[in-house]
Amino acid sequence: MKYLLILYICTLPQPYCEQTQVINQEFATYYDCITKGYLHSYNYLTTMYDVDDINNNKLAIKFSCKEMGEPA
Repeated sequence: MKYLLILYICTLPQPYCEQTQVINQEFATYYDCITKGYLHSYNYLTTMYDVDDINNNKLAIKFSCKEMGEPA
């Protein structure tokens, strides 16, 4: 089974999350997808937003690994 990584940007305290990026890479296993999810989340958050944006808007990243063919 192949997996697709989807990142969501969220605001807190009552989380509102929207799909922001589908990683253009297929993962052979769920393990591969979920572990890369943490790396991609950190990189996305720190390159797309500055410290003030993250602090002021209480931004967080949620991610999921979907099986290919499953609705996103």
